[in-house]
Amino acid sequence: MKAEVLKKIKTTEDEYRTMIGDAEAERRHMLANAELEADNLIAGAQKDMEEYKKQKISEARQTAEIKSKEIIVEGSRKTKELADRGLRNREKAVDYLISQFKRALDVKT
Repeated sequence: MKAEVLKKIKTTEDEYRTMIGDAEAERRHMLANAELEADNLIAGAQKDMEEYKKQKISEARQTAEIKSKEIIVEGSRKTKELADRGLRNREKAVDYLISQFKRALDVKT
């Protein structure tokens, strides 16, 4: 009877060791799966972040290109306006210089 009890205790201890080993293996497996899932989530988030960054950079380039074209058009308009005004003023300046030259000639004679 004593031998049977000791054998039963040993069998129970072996069963518990097996259950503990199985539980430990399951814990390691679950931990590995959780780490893998976390890595996948991080990789997905990084991919999403890169796509978002590329989209924002593209939008910023488009906005900058539009603004640049607007500035060039406005600059061209102002340049033409100044050139036209310069031509008008040149005629007045030439007339003024000629009149001053004539006046200087009249004064000397």
